[in-house]
Amino acid sequence: MNKTVYILHGLGADSHCNWFPWLKQELKNKGYTVAVPDFPRASLPQLDEWLVVLRSVIGQYGNGILIGHSLGGLLAVQYLLSGRKSPKVILTSTPYAKFPLAPEIDDFFPQETTLFEIKNLTEFIILQSDNDPYLRPDDGAKWAKALGGKLVILPGQGHLLAEEFPEICAYL
Repeated sequence: MNKTVYILHGLGADSHCNWFPWLKQELKNKGYTVAVPDFPRASLPQLDEWLVVLRSVIGQYGNGILIGHSLGGLLAVQYLLSGRKSPKVILTSTPYAKFPLAPEIDDFFPQETTLFEIKNLTEFIILQSDNDPYLRPDDGAKWAKALGGKLVILPGQGHLLAEEFPEICAYL
């Protein structure tokens, strides 16, 4: 059982948003090492900058489980596509296709044809609400199919922005 977890925030967020502090404390109480890095320019992110930060943090603590929320989920996928490994990746509220109204994050989306490269490298869990206002209803199913992951649909939880997220603990 890997006891290191990285929680990766999304667009316009930081380590103090949403359920990230709550989950960090929950996991620390269970003996995990938890890092929640703040990525630069969160409102105008650059994939290469975020990957540098992620690699640096993982270099400090070692390989671990990646939990990515929204854009952070895309970062986790790009991290694996760059030749790195993780024992498990949990994508939460992660969009599958580009948004016409958010071209600033286009670089984070992998080419669909490259996903086969990481499909069997790790265990993938995809958590998505059935009423997420930012995702297409089938985004989670597309991730699950492309990555061979387990899809979990959570009822009525929007973009998974609550201060607590106990459902995620079942997948660690």
